[in-house]
Amino acid sequence: MAQYIGFAPAPADLPGPRPTILTVSATTTDNLSPTVTNQDSDRNSPRTSPSSSPTRRTRFLASCAAVALRAATWVHTYRYEMAPGAAVSVLTMLGWWQHTTHGAADWATGYTVLGAGAALAASHGLKHKHDHLYGTGAGVAIALGDVAAATAAGPGPVSFVVFSLASGLAYVAYVPWLAGHRKTHSKPTAQKETTQQADIEDTVEPAIEAAAEFDELDDNIYEEPQHNPFGTPVIPYADDESDDVRAPIRLGWDENGQRVPLTLLYRHTLVAGASDFGKSGLVNLIIKKLLKKKEEQRELFGIDMKPGSPELGPWEPKMRKLARTPEEARDLLQLVRAECDRRGAFLADLSASSMASGRGPVRKWIPGVHGPAWWIITDELAELIRQDEELRKREAEARKVSEDPEPAEQDIATAYESLLAIARFLGIQFVSATQQPSAKVFGGNTDARGNYANRISTRVGEAGHTPFIFGRGCTAKGWKPEDLQRPGEFYIGAPELPLVDPPKCQAEYVTDEDIAADVGHYFQAGHRGPSAGQSEPPVRMLKSVPVAQAAPAQPKLTFPDGSTVGRNDWPDLYRVFCRLCEEQGFATKDDLVKDGPFDSRDTVRRALDAWLDRGVLVRKQGRAEQFHLPTADSDD
Repeated sequence: MAQYIGFAPAPADLPGPRPTILTVSATTTDNLSPTVTNQDSDRNSPRTSPSSSPTRRTRFLASCAAVALRAATWVHTYRYEMAPGAAVSVLTMLGWWQHTTHGAADWATGYTVLGAGAALAASHGLKHKHDHLYGTGAGVAIALGDVAAATAAGPGPVSFVVFSLASGLAYVAYVPWLAGHRKTHSKPTAQKETTQQADIEDTVEPAIEAAAEFDELDDNIYEEPQHNPFGTPVIPYADDESDDVRAPIRLGWDENGQRVPLTLLYRHTLVAGASDFGKSGLVNLIIKKLLKKKEEQRELFGIDMKPGSPELGPWEPKMRKLARTPEEARDLLQLVRAECDRRGAFLADLSASSMASGRGPVRKWIPGVHGPAWWIITDELAELIRQDEELRKREAEARKVSEDPEPAEQDIATAYESLLAIARFLGIQFVSATQQPSAKVFGGNTDARGNYANRISTRVGEAGHTPFIFGRGCTAKGWKPEDLQRPGEFYIGAPELPLVDPPKCQAEYVTDEDIAADVGHYFQAGHRGPSAGQSEPPVRMLKSVPVAQAAPAQPKLTFPDGSTVGRNDWPDLYRVFCRLCEEQGFATKDDLVKDGPFDSRDTVRRALDAWLDRGVLVRKQGRAEQFHLPTADSDD
């Protein structure tokens, strides 16, 4: 039945309308037969309150149970995240309770003493790299400090401030453990999801294959293998699919069965790690992969300060120049700087021509179009810096007793850092290997380290060395090369690779036979790398590119005795020398320093000493020496 309130005509003895209740049947809408009932007659009848209805009470209890269940589920889901806050809260309330008891001051003193002892144990663990002792001591010290403050001060501002600090410190120490826990316990789920995804992909394989054909060239390096070679004793070397230097090389495989790509063009690469764990093997792998690229797209240079150059020496026949001493390394870096200036001027002219024709500016050196890309590969960068410092000390002592002292050479650390900053867009990249890239390796600061976009680490001796490679906070993100156990295993950081929880990787192994396959025929012919008899190769270019857009090739040079000016005979400087002799009949050291590519009297002096044995002549003019080429009427 439905009810509504209406108004009926009032009796004659009462003025105005009288309130009535009309009862209408809910099952009919045709003939309404309202029954009029006087409301006053029901005033004393009992009424039921809506809030006391059994149905509404049941709904209320069900809502409370649902909220409680949802809260319990939320607490269970985030139990690990809430653990430190909950623990500190319980300790704080314990301290408040003890504040109300007798002897609260004694309790607070005892907690303070125990907390100081725990902090001392934590500092001892930090000093000796004992993670468990450090973590336990720090946690106990934080907990005891909080309960001591709550016991001494009771509820109030002091206790709340200490509670906040203790909670923050607890989470600082707790988050790294939680990250590792999540990583460990998420692997089975990830594998399950991978299996399910594979089942889904099997149902749409034809469509995927049709779409994948478009990107086959770029994506085949990321294809999953039929089996995961990670963890096998040796992953044999294999050539990459692409011979273009712009394509990434394949270093090996990661623990998830994925190929590990590394882009080398327009990026500097840092390779670090302890001895005997595969650092040099990775350098050899990079060299061999680069040598498989198109010849017109790449040139390799090397710096190896170890006696006999055991790491890079075998590759010397395939390199344009290999520096074995700090003096030769200075020359090489000065050559690279001169090439940067030449390429920069060339791109500026090319860019101006391009914009004049209505096209955009030319901002990068394109390998094979403008000329080859250069890679300068350094084995043991720290040893290079040490030997350069020793050489500079000897040169400083010699200048003190010299009547005509030569100006000091620029230190290699500064030259290296400068080239790291400016050379990439010119197609000149550095691959630098060292045990630990601390500030000392780079001449006292870490600015140069920031120029390495690619960073690779084999096993390191201590966990404290890891931030030198991957930066601050890397340990909390899962970078732990100190846990690597086998040679050839490594972690890699690059812009396109994971920056958090990176997988372990294993490199392809380059054997001595693999090296000999590339350079063995040079040694069979009796060559020991680029000799004085080899000519300076012209800058290579693609045939389809107009000559006006390519760097000019250099003519062949010969010494007065008829021998060819080779790669190691300072050919660029010799061209300047020949031009000066043609213009003024001779050249002095100062002339060659001023006009030549090497801003170094030491380099010029070594070059002239070598040229004197090849037919160049010298005569005294006061205290100065004038170097010249022999002529038909020369009587020197």
